[in-house]
Amino acid sequence: MAIQKWSDNITVVELGEDPQFTEDMVSLMDGLAEKSSDVVLNFSTVGFVNSSDISKLLRLRKVLINARRRLILCGVGAQVWGCSW
Repeated sequence: MAIQKWSDNITVVELGEDPQFTEDMVSLMDGLAEKSSDVVLNFSTVGFVNSSDISKLLRLRKVLINARRRLILCGVGAQVWGCSW
């Protein structure tokens, strides 16, 4: 699993391609109840995000906002953003 407790206040998730992306997001959401940390999602190895993945990200964002925690995205490539530059 690619979920690491980086410090008491930060959880880092090294996301991968599906189905690993889905498994990591489900594990993260299941563990959020016992954690009170900000979440950093590393997209450096993700080449594609589908609508189901976007739905999971939005759900995670809502949970973190309600808990007054931050969601930080890093390593997002141009292909994931949908840019052709």
